[in-house]
Amino acid sequence: MVLTGVQGVSLTTKSVSEVVGGSPKSNHPWTEDVSIDVGGKSYDHKVQSKEHIVTNHIRTIGSEDLIQDMLKEHKKMTKSLEKVKGNVGRLDKEIKKLKKEKINLEGLKEKVKAFDLEKNKILKQMSELDKVNTTLTTLKEDLEKGHSEVHAKDRSALGEILCLTCNKVRLKKGNVLSSYEFW
Repeated sequence: MVLTGVQGVSLTTKSVSEVVGGSPKSNHPWTEDVSIDVGGKSYDHKVQSKEHIVTNHIRTIGSEDLIQDMLKEHKKMTKSLEKVKGNVGRLDKEIKKLKKEKINLEGLKEKVKAFDLEKNKILKQMSELDKVNTTLTTLKEDLEKGHSEVHAKDRSALGEILCLTCNKVRLKKGNVLSSYEFW
């Protein structure tokens, strides 16, 4: 049998033996060897019956040392309980803080989405600018080939030639290019 009801104390029945001259049916009590463990210490006591243990509890079967040990154990448990309550309070605060951070995180996710959209637009513009840059580079290379070579190229179906360097147009006379006729 294990008696419970006091924290940190276990009461265990080891064996049962009948008192000489007594029987379960008579008024004579039974005796039991009981081991009581409190905070790691063990106490052995003889008690009259299981009912006696239950009804009279520790004060009738325990010694003063046992009661003192139980009180010390109770005090320790009370302190532990207070510590646990403090930890629970701190955990509650942490949970509230984490909930706020989660809300903030949701807002940040929306901002990141918006930034990603903006970044994609900028990357697209950069790609377009890159194409324009390539075209400009090609034109610059054409210009660097020299003034005379640019004059020699027919850049118009109307027979006009545009000089990209001096920005003037000269006319063709038939198939012969006059080098001195500038507008």
